[in-house]
Amino acid sequence: MVHQFIPQQNPSGIAEVSFTLPTTSTAAAGMVSWVNPLNRPVWASVNVAWTTAGTGTFDMGISNDGTGAAATIIDGGTMAVGSINAIRSAATAGAAGPNFYIAGNGTAGDSIVASHSDTPTSTAVGKAVIRYWPA
Repeated sequence: MVHQFIPQQNPSGIAEVSFTLPTTSTAAAGMVSWVNPLNRPVWASVNVAWTTAGTGTFDMGISNDGTGAAATIIDGGTMAVGSINAIRSAATAGAAGPNFYIAGNGTAGDSIVASHSDTPTSTAVGKAVIRYWPA
């Protein structure tokens, strides 16, 4: 009998990636560097959860090719125990909402990056979850 591996399909079309957040990097894109793997735009939602607190702040935003630093999603987020469900700022008309538009792979704006804003301590423990689906 021949066994075939059949990949499990997600009926909702939503893919999910998670990252254990490093606690000592202050380099650009040092916490998270996720590049949209699809050759088409996607919508993405971002959640960050800290299970052990640390000092310092972090920024997360939309960037190019998974490099650089950006604060368009979270600006000066604290590393306090709890969860942050990133929501776009309502400062611009029509800009409020829980989802972020990420360009297709290889196009400007195709990634989400995060970095520590200042010197964090190594006591923080956390994860980031990015869910994405075709736009």
